[in-house]
Amino acid sequence: MPQSLVVDAAAQQVGFSWVNLAILVVVAAVVWPLYQKLRGSISQGRRERWAREEEGRLFLTEDSDPDLRRSDAPSDDAGAAGGTGGGTGGGTGGSGGR
Repeated sequence: MPQSLVVDAAAQQVGFSWVNLAILVVVAAVVWPLYQKLRGSISQGRRERWAREEEGRLFLTEDSDPDLRRSDAPSDDAGAAGGTGGGTGGGTGGSGGR
């Protein structure tokens, strides 16, 4: 018998229900403000972190960064490779893959 009651209850719940609409409205009224508050706090934290990172960013110049000074001097790699230009492609020396 209990199984027939479940089937009968399921058969009656067809279409629109005011009770289900009321439940949906209550859930939305509770969840929406919490969602907005959480979203706002996360965004504010992200903005604060970006501001801290921006303040801490070091603006590199030739005086403060040894790598920038080093780029003007000839490196040992270019002379040892036997060619001009770095990276892949172009340049002289090395096999062309033909």
